Amino acid sequence: MGENGSGKSTLIEALAILMGFNPEGGNRNFRVKTAEAHANLDEFLQPTRSPRRMRNGFFLRAESHFNVASYIDAVGGAHNYGGKFLHEQSHGESFFALLQHRLTGDGLSIMDEPEAALSPTRQLSMLTRLHDRVRQGAPFIIATHSPILMADPMPITSCRVKARPI
Repeated sequence: MGENGSGKSTLIEALAILMGFNPEGGNRNFRVKTAEAHANLDEFLQPTRSPRRMRNGFFLRAESHFNVASYIDAVGGAHNYGGKFLHEQSHGESFFALLQHRLTGDGLSIMDEPEAALSPTRQLSMLTRLHDRVRQGAPFIIATHSPILMADPMPITSCRVKARPI
């Protein structure tokens, strides 16, 4: 958590890239590229990986949801999202559909401001989903402004990001 411009999204994006995710979001197999707009912070970081191998995972970011949804719809994703293409749903419904159907198992989930598309009621539903995944052993990295997400007593390790120019 942190103020706008503090570097949360830049750090989240760099971590996602280092873990093999597409900079615009999706899983490791997504190849969405609409602009060469990501920062190069990943070039200055070296992750220490756990001995546990990541089998699945997803990078969910609010700002490129439209592009990721377009990619999923183009490759025939309707059957995975309740029989509806993501673009046939409202923005919040399609974002929540990704939360329900893509964030599964014990894989790493990296989320950049997941609350942006969700009503307060849906944010509470998202917390229920996150709690279920944590019980399955799933790790999360989340950047948020949501007081609802920040107030949850889920056993988490949190940190504040303070950016400075590189």
